[in-house]
This record gives sequence, C-alpha cells and structure tokens, in this order.
Amino acid sequence: MITIQKGKEAAKGLPVHYLSVFMKVKLSKINRWGGYFGCFQDNGSYERGWFIGNDNKKFCFSLASTKTNVLTYMSGGDEIQKNKWYSLLATYDGETMKLFIDGELKASSNAQQGDIIYPDDEETYFQIGSYKDANEDFRNEGALDEIKVWDRALSDEEISELFNPTSIDKTLANSVVDIYPNPSKGVFNIELKDVTNTSYKVYSLSGVEVQNGVISSKNTQLKIKDKGTYILKINTNKKVSVSKIIVK
Repeated sequence: MITIQKGKEAAKGLPVHYLSVFMKVKLSKINRWGGYFGCFQDNGSYERGWFIGNDNKKFCFSLASTKTNVLTYMSGGDEIQKNKWYSLLATYDGETMKLFIDGELKASSNAQQGDIIYPDDEETYFQIGSYKDANEDFRNEGALDEIKVWDRALSDEEISELFNPTSIDKTLANSVVDIYPNPSKGVFNIELKDVTNTSYKVYSLSGVEVQNGVISSKNTQLKIKDKGTYILKINTNKKVSVSKIIVK
C-alpha cells in the first residue's frame, strides 16, 4: 500500500472533467472489497471521488460526479482468478463510465454526468493498493504494474493500441510523461510535455518517500543510487503521473 497524497488536497492535480486509468493487476487473495488505485470516500451519505478495484469476485470501477454526489459502483466480467494477470482500463467522458478488462468492454453506465467530485477532508487518501477511506482499509494481496492516468477519455483507437500495442506506442506518445530506460542502472531520462509547476516524489514500495524535487526542464534526468523498485509520482499544474521504476 502506498499513500501518494493525504488530506484536504489529496486530489490536487487529479482529472476533474474526464478520466482514463489503466493498470495491470494480479491478486493472490480476493477480498470482499479491493481498491487498487484511486482517491475516494464512501462513508454513509458522503460519497466522493473514484477508484478501480473489486467488488467481491469481480473487477469494478466507481465514480461520483456533480450530478449525483454519490458513487456509482459498476462491476463486470467473469469472476477474478487468483494469480492471473489482468489489464484494466476505466474511462469517463463526462457522461459515460466504462470498464474494459483485457481489451473488452465489460460494463458501462450513464448514471453520472458532469465533473468528478472529490473528497476534501483530512481523511482523504490518493492511494495505491488499498480500498482506503476514513473508516475502511482493505489492503490488497498481489501485484500492480503499469499504472497510467489521463485527464481525458481515450479514443477507440487509443484503447485498441493500449491493449494491442504495435511498434509505435501512440498511447505513450500522448501520455503525461515518458521515462526511459526503465529498468535502468540508476539514471532515468524524463521527457515531459508540460513543466508548469512540476515537482516529483520517489517512494519505496513500502510507501517511504526517498527523494523529491522540482522539474524545470522538459528533458531531465533522475538519479537513484540504490537498487530496487520504486514509485515515481510527477505532479504538474494540471496532471499527475504515477509510474513504477526499477534500478537494477
């Protein structure tokens, strides 16, 4: 479990109008509730934010908008198999929520409309690896990889390319950040489209912040001395990128 941001500004920089989230997940144990990635609260009538996780034995995507002020829990697909890798994509275009599993649309809903409404209290968490809010903390057992976030709903062409990549990665070309080589021997090249108010933080897999700084150039380098796997969070004026990086 990794807490990326906590408190009243935990959702700062996250998409508001539209959203796409991609990840790969493998579970060694299936909990009643699972939250793999998101920023939300579900406490009685106070329902805000979004997350991707599982509702019992099925993957789910949940989101709240200004139209309803409550979360829509949308699940689909076959029952999850333990120790199997799945690719998940959730999208929201301001009118329709969609959940794709291994490239196939498995659930959709028009219950929400308008901007995403986020929680803004001290017990708000922008979290990886747990269904966590003010009064719940159901931690996942398994693995997550290749988490990507966009502030728009991906097109059909981009979705096809994401699940069936060719030699030209169009999705990566349109994402917030390009990081290479990854894995590396400790030096990562970072290319950004926008460096307005851009900062970064590096976390160990246990959630400990090990490095932070400001990025002022669209082409820069990140150096990490110790071998291991880390989570790199880059926060710009309008977007957030979360990536797994490996020093070998």
